[in-house]
Amino acid sequence: MLITRLNNNYFDNLLKDFYYEEKEYKKLKTNIIENDNSYTMELLVPGFNKEDINITLNDEYLTIEVNKKEEKEKEYLLKEINNYSYKRNYYVGKIELSDIKANLNNGILTLTIQKVKEKEKEIQKVTIE
Repeated sequence: MLITRLNNNYFDNLLKDFYYEEKEYKKLKTNIIENDNSYTMELLVPGFNKEDINITLNDEYLTIEVNKKEEKEKEYLLKEINNYSYKRNYYVGKIELSDIKANLNNGILTLTIQKVKEKEKEIQKVTIE
């Protein structure tokens, strides 16, 4: 029973990896914390400067792109680190750019996103003629 379950998980994960567009090792690792008036996102971006990070808001999606370009002037004896980049989209709903604050400290990108205050739905009555 356990072997079957393990094998099924193995094959499920193998198929998921094959069809899933974004491999796990290429995703930005993220923590999302809900506070009273905001959400806090913490993204792991070690070795990146703020110039390497691009954050955009488009159609209710927050896109974070991190791109490190190699330095061409250096001559390497051994080169195992190539250009590397990460990109991830997060659905954030209808927010304004002014609702987002970003900070980069010690390899952790912290985004604070203010919660949108939902308007109370007004019930409207249709009169019968």
